This record gives sequence, structure tokens and C-alpha cells, in this order.
Amino acid sequence: MVGPLAIVHNGLVSMATKLEFAKAYSVKTVTENDTEIIAQKIVGAYAGNGWRNAIALGLAAVREVQNPIYALGLLTSDGQLFCTRDNIRPLYYFRVDEMGLEGFASTRDITNRAATHRTVVFKYQPNVIEEFGL
Repeated sequence: MVGPLAIVHNGLVSMATKLEFAKAYSVKTVTENDTEIIAQKIVGAYAGNGWRNAIALGLAAVREVQNPIYALGLLTSDGQLFCTRDNIRPLYYFRVDEMGLEGFASTRDITNRAATHRTVVFKYQPNVIEEFGL
């Protein structure tokens, strides 16, 4: 969690060391985890922009250095849930109504393993920022 943002990230932003990526991305991180680069850039872009715009701006800032590979779930402190995927691959959303379960995954195969009795699977195009109600 970085400030008002919790993030779930599957992918790769940087293979560099903490000091190298701090310099390359102009961020000060607490951990050595490259996910924090994304979180710092989004939180830094939030002021006055709203979360959807902050996510777009933050990810654009990350891509200025290097194109990351990612599937992201972002939960804000005010209860908004956003999901997005890198600009190459789609994001999959699934719902199992009888269980009251909703989820997202980076591949269709994961949705198959996560919920064999899913009732809805939706494929979002790459680089779309989707908001889900909680």
C-alpha cells in the first residue's frame, strides 16, 4: 500500500536494483519491489486528477522509461477498484453469480482454473482502465 492506494501486480516493471530503478524512474521507494514504482507514479499523479486519470498518467510515466508487463488491480482508500492490463495483452473479468464472486485475471486460462462454473467472462482490450463497483 502506498498512501491511499493498494495494488496487486502480476508482471515486471524493472529488473534493476532498488537504487537503479529509483534513479531511472525518479521515485523514492520503501521496498525493493518494482511494483512500488507503479504505485508511486499513480499516487504522484492523483492530485486533482481523479483516480482513473491518475492511473493513466502514472502508467504513461512508467512507460516513458520502459514498457512494463502487467496486470493490475488497484483499490483506493475510498473504495474504488480499478483493473488494467499492459498495452499488449487483454484483461479477463469473470463472475460467478451463484457464489457472489467477481474476479479478474491476466489470462483466460487463469479464469478457467479460478472458477470452473463461472457465468460471465469478459475480455477487455489492452490498456483499458476498468472500474468495478464494490
